[in-house]
Amino acid sequence: MKGNSVTDIHPSTLQYNRRLTHLDMSRNNIKSIQPATFIYNTELRRLDLKGNSITDVCPSTFEPKSWLKDLDISGNKINSIQSATFIYNNELEWLHLKENNIRYVHPSTFCNNEKLKHFDISGNKLTSVDLQTFSSNRELQGLDLQNNTITHIHPSTFRNNKKFNI
Repeated sequence: MKGNSVTDIHPSTLQYNRRLTHLDMSRNNIKSIQPATFIYNTELRRLDLKGNSITDVCPSTFEPKSWLKDLDISGNKINSIQSATFIYNNELEWLHLKENNIRYVHPSTFCNNEKLKHFDISGNKLTSVDLQTFSSNRELQGLDLQNNTITHIHPSTFRNNKKFNI
């Protein structure tokens, strides 16, 4: 369903696709995702929503989606990520948030994403990275922070991240 003119995904649209493992809704004109949209898709592992017009991600949108391993919401118009947005995504390994308008990430936003291996938040408007932001992400191997306006990173921010390349 990529590259169409979809503006909304009604929660009942995918309710009979329970074995769906990969959904590519990129390059549409989706403005928001309702919290119950993917509740029936219990086998969904990869969700691609890049290149839409999403401005906000409700914390319960991906709740409880512990099965989700790869989430791409790059190239949207997201201004902020609330601290509870990914709290139930404890299997998440790849997270793509690049090219949005994100200015701030709460230090506890990724605290339950202990399996996170690759995280791209490049091309946003971040100015700092808090000491605790990645402290729980011990499996982190790739972190892309380029093309932000970062002026401050605490010297001990990456003390728990022994596996990654910045």
